[in-house]
Amino acid sequence: MWYKDKTLSYAAGFASNFSEQNPDITHWQFFSDSAASIQSIFDTSPKSGQLYCSNFYHKMVVFLEADPSHTVEIAWTSSHTGIIGNKRADKLAKAGTELASEVAWNRSQSNVICMNRKCAEMEWQKQWTNWSVFGCFAIANQIPPSLKPTERLKSTKQETHEHILWACPWYAQHRHILQKVSKDVSLSDILGTEKGISALINFLKTTSAFTRDGMKRNPPQEPEQ
Repeated sequence: MWYKDKTLSYAAGFASNFSEQNPDITHWQFFSDSAASIQSIFDTSPKSGQLYCSNFYHKMVVFLEADPSHTVEIAWTSSHTGIIGNKRADKLAKAGTELASEVAWNRSQSNVICMNRKCAEMEWQKQWTNWSVFGCFAIANQIPPSLKPTERLKSTKQETHEHILWACPWYAQHRHILQKVSKDVSLSDILGTEKGISALINFLKTTSAFTRDGMKRNPPQEPEQ
């Protein structure tokens, strides 16, 4: 129902401009036929129509803080039945669709989302470029980030924990440690029993699996007194 939020946002803009020209106005009254829109218009969290809710909220805050006597009310009203002037309003609304838009920002929601994503990516790349690169990954960190993953990342098979325990050829010669507890290396047997956990610890110590470089770690040393 973001288009209802859009209507309230535009109404707040018109009320703000009219109040600037008429300082005697102390009360804003808004009517909407959408109860959901009335409840969500002050919610500025990320969602469809967030821009309209933020604009509406800002207009309300500026108007209310300008003078303690200022008040605002948003009320629900029936959209058609029993409303005087409804037919005339429909005619004016239909005629308004034939007028050229005077709004500076008149793009579609999908365009707004695309532009926001592009701006975020540009800011990300800017910060990435200004960072100092050093260490083992200095060369890789010079590659600017992108929201679209490379083909290598999309096509490379992801190796899960199960793959390393069950099928990875690198650890085939040590898999017998786990098979002593469970022939098919069932995770329920490995992780659910004391023997299985002990076998897994022995397997990890022997193979150095799940370490960053696959190298064995030296035993921890006691700190010097």
